[in-house]
Amino acid sequence: MQSPGAVGNFTGRSVRVAAILSFLIVGLGHWYLGAWRRALAWELGLFAAAFVGVVIGVPDFLFGPLAVGIAAASASDAWRVGLKGGAGEGWDWFAIPFVIGTIVLGIAVWFALLYLACETGQGCL
Repeated sequence: MQSPGAVGNFTGRSVRVAAILSFLIVGLGHWYLGAWRRALAWELGLFAAAFVGVVIGVPDFLFGPLAVGIAAASASDAWRVGLKGGAGEGWDWFAIPFVIGTIVLGIAVWFALLYLACETGQGCL
């Protein structure tokens, strides 16, 4: 049985380090583990979510909590990928729905917080 610190073919690659890296910079832990396609999907997903937020005019105060949520989801995914053994052979198709689900959840949270801001009189778009 492998310890959580040893990752498949990537002996010496720590899942903890991967999770911390992905929390600090979304996708960086995936790069560290060698799952570059998954890292790219996370990074593009983050940029797409930020772009949509700017285009629809989301207030600045909502970007912080959303960014922390996306970073936490990326960190937990890097942890899971690390425990699974790092980069597999070929495309990891789980990355696509995971990133899309995170973006959809983030947009739903944006709209919910925006609605609450309007209802409490803190300002609307």
